[in-house]
Amino acid sequence: MERLNKDVYFMLLARVVALRSTCIRRAVGCILVDGDSRIVSTGYNGGLPAEPHCIDTPCLGAEDPAGDTSRCKAIHAEVNAIHQAGSAAKAVEWAYVTATPCFQCARHMVLTLPRLCGVFSIEMYTEPVESGYMVLKDRGIKVELLGGVGSMSIDKLFAQMERFR
Repeated sequence: MERLNKDVYFMLLARVVALRSTCIRRAVGCILVDGDSRIVSTGYNGGLPAEPHCIDTPCLGAEDPAGDTSRCKAIHAEVNAIHQAGSAAKAVEWAYVTATPCFQCARHMVLTLPRLCGVFSIEMYTEPVESGYMVLKDRGIKVELLGGVGSMSIDKLFAQMERFR
């Protein structure tokens, strides 16, 4: 097994971070990375602190159709990661998100991550006309799908690592 390239490495980490999600509609993870390939912050989607988790007490939007987040109480992974980063968000150049950002998250990223060069994702977010995708593209931010990472089995990766023992 060859050494993982950085994009695959960070995307696999985003998949692991998504496991902490408390939203029953979709589990999303986000890794924010600076220009030196250092992780600045991580985030996953879920409710506000001290509120019931949707996995325990579903919110009003839990059964709404994909792409309709108007009644969903979850804070999206990108927003959580940006707020976790605090002032270090100014150094973020790359975002690894398991699904492309929605319209609101893309706008928030453009506003709060001034050095953002690219967003890597596994899949497109379910939203009319991929509007979050277009917000990023229109600002000259690279958006790339790393679809093969979504089907990579973490168990298989760990098994391949055993050859180093």
